[in-house]
Amino acid sequence: MFLWTDLVELVRHPFSALSLIDARRRLADGLTALALSLALPAVLSELAALGPFRPPADLGSLPSLTAQRAAIYARWDYQNRFVLPNI
Repeated sequence: MFLWTDLVELVRHPFSALSLIDARRRLADGLTALALSLALPAVLSELAALGPFRPPADLGSLPSLTAQRAAIYARWDYQNRFVLPNI
């Protein structure tokens, strides 16, 4: 890609560089990349949430208060894993 060239041109001549970048890259490509960057992590986390609950490994090695907080967080995370909560 032209990332380094674009960066140098943006520092040297910002307005002309912006018009060159605008002519070279389409808005649809940018919106597609933005939509994918938002949708893919959400879809993957929803798919991962379909699995069974697994508590964190080996909580016995942690101090009791830390282990208790980790268990509480793991349960809360499991209960709130879907976009639409179960009421």
